[in-house]
Amino acid sequence: MSVAISEYGATLTSVRVPDRRGEVGEVTLGHDHVDGYIHHNAYLGSTVGRYANRLRAGRFSIDGQDFQVTQNNNGQHLHGGVHAMHTQVWSAEVLSVSGATAVRFTHVSPAGDEGYPGTLTVAVTYTLPHDANELRIDFAGTTDAPTLCNLTNHAFFNLAGKGDILDHTLTIPAERFIPTDASLIATGERATVDGTPFDFRHARRIGQDINAEHRQLRLAGGYDHCFDLGSPTGLRLAARVTEASSGRSLEVLTDAPGIQFYAGNFLDGSITGRAERKFSYRHGFCLEPGLFPDSPNQASFHRAGYPSGVLRPGEHYRQRMIYRFGR
Repeated sequence: MSVAISEYGATLTSVRVPDRRGEVGEVTLGHDHVDGYIHHNAYLGSTVGRYANRLRAGRFSIDGQDFQVTQNNNGQHLHGGVHAMHTQVWSAEVLSVSGATAVRFTHVSPAGDEGYPGTLTVAVTYTLPHDANELRIDFAGTTDAPTLCNLTNHAFFNLAGKGDILDHTLTIPAERFIPTDASLIATGERATVDGTPFDFRHARRIGQDINAEHRQLRLAGGYDHCFDLGSPTGLRLAARVTEASSGRSLEVLTDAPGIQFYAGNFLDGSITGRAERKFSYRHGFCLEPGLFPDSPNQASFHRAGYPSGVLRPGEHYRQRMIYRFGR
């Protein structure tokens, strides 16, 4: 297994893993050159924040004070804004870690960046163990004033290395998911997956019900929803994907309360990536651990014991995720 990471956006630009025959191949969507990441904003492999996912109308309140951040997605705030962390050049440091190769990326987001209060200092550490086909990603953050912090990695995967991802088989051990409205903003509900196309507790093809006449699927054009993994209790399995033709599998582990499953509904072939490959409709999927979307504005999530996303001086934001590959 090998990975490549860029200082631009602390971006995971390549993951190459073996298939059942031992042939190593690319399993992410990405570009051959940094220009592709600069000029085509699809968040391919990027570290996204300050607040990953969506905030309604780009508004939130902390301690009674209202804040307005960038509205960059149909009037909503998405993945930190226009010139957010995924567009910045991070500092990189190779670490000395026994039995692994590791690199830490750091970035300082100044007060007022995209409208956010406080100076936020963040670090993302990628660790590749020498004895396992897995990539560990550790996020950390501190602030000098109350602000929001919810980071994730936005890698697009295709375990076959080509074509669409509809025949990939997905398992998500979640009993509830987070419904959204027509703006793809969380409604505040935690709905049961029972009897719905969102029940991935037992493995099912991604394409099995992706076009079903379910209101949530119609609103999002397919899967673009957060799944409720329960209150954070430590690292656990959040999702497992398998692909029959290659024999590859991917497990995502996290200590976050949610995982966003996105099935590439907005890929339209307008972006050409590495090896002149066009990223077409549903040719990649994302599994993004983190807090629930719009958590700062959803009191029902807080009452249920889920984090609001507010980070205060003296506190330390930490989140760990692992991409684990098999065949």
